[in-house]
Amino acid sequence: MKLRTRTALFALLALGCAPRVGSDCPPAADMLAHTLVHRRDGLPAYAGQALMITSCGGGAFCHSEGATERYGAPYGLDFDVELADQVSDTVHGAARLRHAQVNIFDHRDDIWGSVVGGTMPPGAAGHMVQQQPYVTFDGAGVATPIAGLDTPAGRETLRNWLACNAPVVERTFGLDSGTQCTFDSDCPLTGICQLATRTCLRVGPTEPYQVVPISPTWASIYDVVISSRCTQGSCHGAGNPAAGLDLSDRTHARTVLMTASASAHSDCAGHGPYITMGDPAHSLLYTKLAITDSTDPAYCGVPMPKGSAVLAPRYVTAIHDWIMAGAPP
Repeated sequence: MKLRTRTALFALLALGCAPRVGSDCPPAADMLAHTLVHRRDGLPAYAGQALMITSCGGGAFCHSEGATERYGAPYGLDFDVELADQVSDTVHGAARLRHAQVNIFDHRDDIWGSVVGGTMPPGAAGHMVQQQPYVTFDGAGVATPIAGLDTPAGRETLRNWLACNAPVVERTFGLDSGTQCTFDSDCPLTGICQLATRTCLRVGPTEPYQVVPISPTWASIYDVVISSRCTQGSCHGAGNPAAGLDLSDRTHARTVLMTASASAHSDCAGHGPYITMGDPAHSLLYTKLAITDSTDPAYCGVPMPKGSAVLAPRYVTAIHDWIMAGAPP
């Protein structure tokens, strides 16, 4: 498998002398590599980490562990740097994050050459990245999207991050204590025992969610939740959206949600419309986000958002209250 993976990577850089990332990371560059950005719903990441998440699978497709929709990405070639606590098993999440970090570092020149050469993100899969969901917030809370890989600034962010050992934010809440150790071999994730504290080096630091205000209005719900959690990659963006549900445009998204039901071929066929005005319990938009118990009669398919943790309760509450109010535009 390893031979096939590397062969596939080298095929992407078929002819010519591919550009290299290098390993020069002076203090100023290292500081830039640790630039913190946030998804529109407040989830933190370093800027380069954010670009890898949005361009390589977002935990749901292509270079994501367990993805069935890989669009040609070789199995085992996973670059999934979603935070460890975005899955229910956070221990496995940390192991997955470390594996991806090492994979990225080992293949940094191949990744960089593919991005510069325009072969990654590839073809139709690349076009499915509808909107850059990671932003910077100013003092007034106004969000500005970070530069994407289709811009020189975004590519330089990625190159600098790769050269500085691909640092990652590990989680949004801290562990009670680090794994105790005496030797490096006691640390299965990073292989480094910090002798001063006798604890294993973590994969990355803990950075809390940024509190992003949300109100029970369509504009707020779409900007904070749907545009950042639902429209990326092979989910509900334009092109070939899952279940035929295209949420890539704010106005069109509300129209579809207000007028349609799950398709006859989906796991949620017969479970009612996406929105029943005044009745969240019979609105698929709400139940798919709120119900995670598979024994609940309203449960169908898999909980959403796909490939990441359930929504924070205050986001679900805002959607509930908006539907209760009649889902106004």
